[in-house]
Amino acid sequence: MPELLDPPVTPAPGEPASSPAGSLTAVVHNGFPGVLLRVTLAVTEPTIRVLRHTAGDPASAWITVRSGVVHMEAGTGHAYDVEAEPGRAYTYRLAVGGYTGVDHDVSVIIPDYGPRDAWLKHLHRPELSRPVRILAPWEPTRGTWATVRAPYGGLPIVTDALAAQGRVGDMILETRTEKDWRAIDALIRTPGVMLLQASPRHGLDPLYLARTAIGHDRPVSSGYRLRNHVASYVEMDRPDEVDVPPVIPGWSWDDYTAGHTLATLGAAYSDQWGVLLAGVQTAWSAAR
Repeated sequence: MPELLDPPVTPAPGEPASSPAGSLTAVVHNGFPGVLLRVTLAVTEPTIRVLRHTAGDPASAWITVRSGVVHMEAGTGHAYDVEAEPGRAYTYRLAVGGYTGVDHDVSVIIPDYGPRDAWLKHLHRPELSRPVRILAPWEPTRGTWATVRAPYGGLPIVTDALAAQGRVGDMILETRTEKDWRAIDALIRTPGVMLLQASPRHGLDPLYLARTAIGHDRPVSSGYRLRNHVASYVEMDRPDEVDVPPVIPGWSWDDYTAGHTLATLGAAYSDQWGVLLAGVQTAWSAAR
């Protein structure tokens, strides 16, 4: 299968980039590590997927984008890649039935972390996703269960052992304002799988996790405003991407229709691409 190994220079966040065939359009979210994708195809194939891999890395596996099993309507469908990692270059590709090809490829570059420490993304409620500040200890470990026997006159030996399904650990999330504290509290209290993407200075690979317990503390002599969440977690597998709607973090129908009148609301409602495009062109803000 031909590969697109060297991605071209891509537009800035909020500006669409399209595949050579014009069938796949990608727009990097302005201010959030995510990518809006639009499929434009006049086909009746029941299964259309958007795939992704790390551009320039032949060893990178092609995976289906979360929400990448596209629902087509009148030749158009949409997906949103909430798992895109800051600082990465990605190639997105259409898979129509069993067919793929570079004419349906488009490459983009996600802006780096910048001053942000990490992102904690909620994959089932993307609108709760936020940048976070991680403090030690957060190194994950893997627990085991074992049966140990000591034969008569011999040394103890392990006769049976079972490793835990995923690594477990704790992470401390620092907040400096009441608003941040409540927003992160809502994020980690909501059931579902989360994705932690940390700046390279942490030396931590992206981690899928589920929260198992929550505690709170206040650093000594920190004053009233500085408070921490202590979240215990267990490592999870990447969740399934079937029947996942394309949700744009930090954007809602109310945001889009603000300023519209009844006379213009009908046209706004019918422009689905315009609604989604406005969501990624408007700068994401943690204030929302």
